[in-house]
Amino acid sequence: MATITKTKAGTFKAIIRKNSKVIKTKTFRLKKDARTWSKRIENK
Repeated sequence: MATITKTKAGTFKAIIRKNSKVIKTKTFRLKKDARTWSKRIENK
């Protein structure tokens, strides 16, 4: 499951978790990019 949060710097951090463990994280300038990336990773 993906969680997208806004950082203090104004960027968006996408966090992918599975069974409460962080699988992958990545930071984006746009929320749309974070959503697209997280959906692509979750579908794999």
